[in-house]
Amino acid sequence: MSRFNTLVDWLDWMQTLHPIEIDLGLSRVYKVARALNIINPPSDISHTHSGALSSVGATVFTVAGTNGKGTCTATLTACLVAANLRVGTYTSPHFHRYAERICIDGHPVSDTLICDAFSAIDQARGDTSLSYFEFGTLAALWVFVQQQVPYVVLEVGLGGRLDAVNIVDTDVAIITSIDIDHQDWLGSDRESISKEKLGIARLGRPLIIAEDSLTPALSKAADEYIAQVIDRDFFIDTHNSNVPVLVHGLQTIPINTQGLHPNSVSAALVSLTQQKLLPEPKVLSHCLAGLSIPGRCEHAKVKGIEVIFDVAHNPAAVKALKEHLLSSGCDGVTRLVMAIMEDKDYHDVIRLLSDQLSMWFVGDLPRNARALNASVLAQALAAQQQDVSVYDQIHDAFDNALSACEPHDRIVVLGSFFTVAAIKDHIAALNH
Repeated sequence: MSRFNTLVDWLDWMQTLHPIEIDLGLSRVYKVARALNIINPPSDISHTHSGALSSVGATVFTVAGTNGKGTCTATLTACLVAANLRVGTYTSPHFHRYAERICIDGHPVSDTLICDAFSAIDQARGDTSLSYFEFGTLAALWVFVQQQVPYVVLEVGLGGRLDAVNIVDTDVAIITSIDIDHQDWLGSDRESISKEKLGIARLGRPLIIAEDSLTPALSKAADEYIAQVIDRDFFIDTHNSNVPVLVHGLQTIPINTQGLHPNSVSAALVSLTQQKLLPEPKVLSHCLAGLSIPGRCEHAKVKGIEVIFDVAHNPAAVKALKEHLLSSGCDGVTRLVMAIMEDKDYHDVIRLLSDQLSMWFVGDLPRNARALNASVLAQALAAQQQDVSVYDQIHDAFDNALSACEPHDRIVVLGSFFTVAAIKDHIAALNH
């Protein structure tokens, strides 16, 4: 009999099940995956605790990187759907509904199906304790196997080598970027982080590297694996057109995706080309032109004011956002609404954006234990001579920024998925 009947009850319980929120390692999740029969026994390419997804003939793409994973994952999914191929996609975190994490053909699966997955996992795990993320990863894999989805896209949650998705032997490993983030788990330098990300690769299987500043570990992997490496095997041409162009062998593909990083889009396209799955040119062009990702340089209008949502929460992501702000331009004043997690390098985030923004509006996320206190963020901003207003709630920060705007002004909302989700929910409530 199932422990719970609703998804909300399952999720609330899962958050209390494991004593450590982030507990990297594959042994526990692999043990349960084998009990569920969703992972085959190890082969000669497997890591210590991994095997092929038990869906017969499933092709798996695994995406790791500091930034750009979401863009790459969304591009893979959109192109496979455009080519009329059935695809399952696992991503995290979500904005509004947990089911956003587990999609088939770009659409979230039903809450009922996720509850069925959680029940199967609960029965199979015995006395094995699983983290919230591990439960979710197993649920996605269970759904994809049960539904016999032939193409699967897995986004790494944290790192790569010890991330729960790495129990699956991937057919194509993709590294989007390497930068400093999650130092407590991945290391304090790009070389250490590279080694963790490269843990998703399998000898004898394709590896796509879209990081254009190779570390020694990435350079070594480029020679040891069946690798396609940016600026060696494929290129982004930005000189002859306003639209970046992917150059790969004899192919040239315009990457007409406003606001999305061309390196990550290109990594997806090269991966699909390698597997002979790239849609025909007209279909691909239409697909890329319509590609957008929630919370990544996402533009909207709120009461006539332009609002840009971006989940950027580390220096590398903020640099990309800054480039987008410069290229998109603004005739008026730019105001920033921000809340960020306390383990992020918020001092560098402030430094990078300080010349782009006229005023900062910061607020608390009171239901998030990881969030940096707004008053601490305000003090850091004031120390860098920034004009800042602080509020008890992030939605109050947004409301006051919006009230201060003239028609040609704009607002940028950033700092985390939690920040963007909170403001989007608030706007939806205002509209009703």
